[in-house]
Amino acid sequence: MAIAKRNLVLVLVLAVVAVALVSTARAAEEVPFEEGKGPPPAKPGEAWTLVKKAATYTTESKQVEVQKATTYLDVVPAKFETKTEKVQVAPEKKVGKVTPATWKTEQVTIVVKPEHKRYEIVPAQWETADEQVEVQAAAETVTYSPASYKTVKEQVEIQAAHTYTKRVDTKGSDLPTFITCEEGARYTSINKEELVSEGKEAKAAIPARFRTVKVMKMVKPAEVKEVVVPAETITVERQVLATPAAVAYETVPAAFVDVEKRVVAEAEKTSQVEVPAKFESIAERKLAEPAKLVWVKSTCECGDVLERYKSIPGAASK
Repeated sequence: MAIAKRNLVLVLVLAVVAVALVSTARAAEEVPFEEGKGPPPAKPGEAWTLVKKAATYTTESKQVEVQKATTYLDVVPAKFETKTEKVQVAPEKKVGKVTPATWKTEQVTIVVKPEHKRYEIVPAQWETADEQVEVQAAAETVTYSPASYKTVKEQVEIQAAHTYTKRVDTKGSDLPTFITCEEGARYTSINKEELVSEGKEAKAAIPARFRTVKVMKMVKPAEVKEVVVPAETITVERQVLATPAAVAYETVPAAFVDVEKRVVAEAEKTSQVEVPAKFESIAERKLAEPAKLVWVKSTCECGDVLERYKSIPGAASK
């Protein structure tokens, strides 16, 4: 312990003496100071001085962000175009046309007194009777009641409901602001025919027509002598159906009107635009090497030290 204290005292003395010598030393050597260890061995005429070496710094250019990167929305409004659209105002319908029946006249031979036998001895006994004779056959007629319509008003959409984005200026901000607006659908009124009742067919029966004629009816035949008496006939005219009544249907096409409608030709587009960050260059001072203790070797005249301390710290003993 005594030797260690003695060496430490010598080191401090030499450090004080070496302050003046360091400034004149030209080719000095440095050895890092290690805690708990003394200076390197010194040769005659040399001295090791413990010196605090100042820290060294370097200056570097550094990019500093002064404005952060941002984004904003760039909106391209929707494009519209006008199209003509056909709107039905009256549906397709069928109209019936009645063709009446045609008749023709026929001559019909009617037996009014049949062939009979007559006896010379006892003539036959007859009586007169009424008999119904058909002069016109039964038939039917066809009538057609056309369909009925009414005119109604109908709302037709000419522009669909849609939304769009609008740019507005915001006080106190350099960035654009966008708001979303909504526009309702647009309509127009048109007149349209609407079916109330369908067309109907009605058939009516025409009864047959008859004529009353007088005929002779034998009550009792002749007896004994038989004489054949030829039949007696008459010719009458009657109406008979030549062609029946018929209904012919004609198709009336639907009616349309042209309506102009505003539709979206190209939808609204929204894109995100990026604004890059802004940077500025600044000079920054960085520590290159911190301050440290080093042993510095220098040449010196150490006669006074030898006379006083009998040795030089770090020198090899003889």
